[in-house]
Amino acid sequence: MKNFFNWLIEKWLAGFITASIFFILKLYVELPDKSKTNFFNFNWFNELLKSKISLLYVIIIVTSIIIITKIEKSIKNIKSKKTDYSYLKAPKNEFEKYTSDFFGVENNLWTWIYEWQPYSQQFKISELKPSCKNCKTPMEISEYFSEFTSNCYKCRLEGRQYSFKLIENIADVEKEIIRKITSNEIKKINGN
Repeated sequence: MKNFFNWLIEKWLAGFITASIFFILKLYVELPDKSKTNFFNFNWFNELLKSKISLLYVIIIVTSIIIITKIEKSIKNIKSKKTDYSYLKAPKNEFEKYTSDFFGVENNLWTWIYEWQPYSQQFKISELKPSCKNCKTPMEISEYFSEFTSNCYKCRLEGRQYSFKLIENIADVEKEIIRKITSNEIKKINGN
C-alpha cells in the first residue's frame, strides 16, 4: 500500500496539478469580463468544494487509478525483464577431451570437435576428419561420384601420395563415436 501511495504522490499529483492549472486557466478564459475581476478572490473554489459528488464517481475514479497503476506496473516489468539467452551457452561437455580415436578396418586415426546446437540443446560432432596414413595430418574429405576420398595437403605439398579412398563410411564413424560416448567406453579410454 505504501508503494501505491508513493506512486500516487509522484505520478498523479504531478498530473493533477498540471490539469488543475489548465482547468483554472480555462475557467478564467471562459468567464465574462465582469466576473474576471472577482475570479482571484477564489469564492468559486468554495462553491466547487461544496458541490456533491456521487459515490459512483468516486468508485470509478479509484478503480481507474488502480487499473492504470496495474497496467503501468506490468509495462514496467515487461520493459525491465531481460531476454534469457542462457540456452545459447554451451553447458560443460563431459567428453570434451575425447576428440580422436581409431576406427575402421585399417584402424585409421580420426579427429573431430564438438559444436553446441542451442536449439536442439545437444552437442554435435563437427569437422570429422581422418588422419593421413603417411604424416598423421588431419585430411579434408571430398566426394566424387558418391565415393569419398580424403586429401592430405601436407603430402600434396611434399609431392607424395596425398589422395586416399575412404573405406569407412563417415556416418558410421560418427555413430561409433556417439555409441562409445553413450556406453561410457570413453571413460575407459581416457582413464577416468
